[in-house]
Amino acid sequence: MPKIKVVFAKPLGFCFGVKRALRLTLNARKKTKAGPVITFGELIHNPQVLSELRRSGIVSVENLNELSRYNVKDNPAVVIRSHGCAPEIKEAIKKMGFNIIDATCPTVRRVSKFAQVFSKKGYFVVIVGNKDHPEVKGILGHVKDQKCIAVYHAKLPQILRRNEVKKLVLLAQTTITKEEFLSAIKKFDFAEFDEIKIINTLCKEAQLRQRSCQNLKNHVELIIVIGGRNSANTKSLYKLASGARSKVIQITKSQELIKNKVVRKMLSESQHELKVGIISGASTPIEAVAEVVTTIKALAQETPAGSGNKFFKSHFKEVINNNEC
Repeated sequence: MPKIKVVFAKPLGFCFGVKRALRLTLNARKKTKAGPVITFGELIHNPQVLSELRRSGIVSVENLNELSRYNVKDNPAVVIRSHGCAPEIKEAIKKMGFNIIDATCPTVRRVSKFAQVFSKKGYFVVIVGNKDHPEVKGILGHVKDQKCIAVYHAKLPQILRRNEVKKLVLLAQTTITKEEFLSAIKKFDFAEFDEIKIINTLCKEAQLRQRSCQNLKNHVELIIVIGGRNSANTKSLYKLASGARSKVIQITKSQELIKNKVVRKMLSESQHELKVGIISGASTPIEAVAEVVTTIKALAQETPAGSGNKFFKSHFKEVINNNEC
């Protein structure tokens, strides 16, 4: 078995928006003694964290119909998740008599504000992103009279021509890559419009993770991307990591490494030091990163299985300062 060298793409662990949403939700749980704490949609895209929240008595609903099953007399708190939601949904929740805690990420709220302001000024709003993603749905919900659209591969929609759109503002889903945003911009024929405004609404921390991922992928042999399968930013990291000389896998938890054929093959065939890159999505807890490190080390027979916390605590300072262990 080879010696393992682990290199990290920083930042690691939760992003600012996720930390804030979790803090607000857990504080609400402490303050709400009788009634439940309900998140409108899954708070974050991480199955382990969601399981922990459920064990703490924090439940989630996907729509207003599910929410209506709860009794407002129990004085429950409803948390708007970090992805945000349309203003109409907030108003409906208030009218139902629930207390609202708005955990919308400030970066996402900024995009919604731009969409709202420019729409009122007569601009047609285009969000470069996935129209089915909750963040994008929430942003589009801030624009009235259907003067907005979401495009991912940025084919100029026929709706713009039919409505004789002359003023356009282009915004980005916060977690897409810079390359995706620039590629979309290039596909618009500027000559068709009187005015086009382009605003960089990409999340700075997501960009840091993506740049770190780009820097890492040509310097290791195996990249492990840790994050939820339905996490947009984790998907972006996986896509960026792919295509280099490194083998790339995505997992949600460390146990998936044990039966992974790529990992097993590389560990059995490598006769030298094996460099492993670790990348974590913005909804991935730092504990999950620790477990992955100790599992890969255990598989290489460097660290006894089950000693993860001890190993990580002893090496964490070095990990953060030196970017490797």
